[in-house]
Amino acid sequence: MLIGGSIGVVLLLLFVSYTKVKPTIKDLGVASTKIKKGKVIAPDVAKYQEEYKNLEVRIEELKQEIENSRTRLFWKKDISVFLEKLTYIAEALSVDFISIKPSLEPSPVMSEWAGEDQSAVMVKSSVNIKMRTGYKELIDFLGRIESSDKYLRIDEINIVSNTKDMLKRDITISLSLFSAE
Repeated sequence: MLIGGSIGVVLLLLFVSYTKVKPTIKDLGVASTKIKKGKVIAPDVAKYQEEYKNLEVRIEELKQEIENSRTRLFWKKDISVFLEKLTYIAEALSVDFISIKPSLEPSPVMSEWAGEDQSAVMVKSSVNIKMRTGYKELIDFLGRIESSDKYLRIDEINIVSNTKDMLKRDITISLSLFSAE
């Protein structure tokens, strides 16, 4: 019984080694032959070179996007220039400004990808404009503001009827200007 069990175990080990080890030995023999013939087995170098070139192109595209974004952000001097342009636009469209109030304390805008760093990506400055004008002039005024090449957002517009002049409305506009400083 003991001899029969031992023979069974030996046969089982021979079977396992034959089925598992022989293919590996065969693969090593093929690899050895290819190495001797100069056909070295290496990763697909051309594939990795192509992937590297594609990544370099993508990096350049991202650099260009960053540069374009920087030119679209306001800088401190741009905000005052923008406010001056608003007055020129208003004069050209017969819009009566009552007041323009820029915020004294800009708020930082955090990146959603910043993670734990939480460094500000840009700064948001609010500007409140009170004016009196008609609907047509308001539409033209808003169109000129939104066609700006800088990052800005119209947050809120309130329109109230003017009891003194039926053709004009009292309008309050809240803008957000995004700057790099």
